[in-house]
Amino acid sequence: MVPTSLKVFLQPSVHTYEVDIATSLCSRQLASDPLNHCVPIYEVLKVPGDDDKVILVMPLLRDWREPEF
Repeated sequence: MVPTSLKVFLQPSVHTYEVDIATSLCSRQLASDPLNHCVPIYEVLKVPGDDDKVILVMPLLRDWREPEF
């Protein structure tokens, strides 16, 4: 068994194509481009009982305001 931790951040989207664009940028073809710095999406989960919402499973990244130099 591999220990895991889960952090959930819920943010409503006002953009109807956000999931389509994000998953497209994570496709094998575009993800292999060295200029593509998009966070990978591991999975898209549908919210039961709410067809308008999904959960994007993504890696937890460090705080962008605290880069280590």
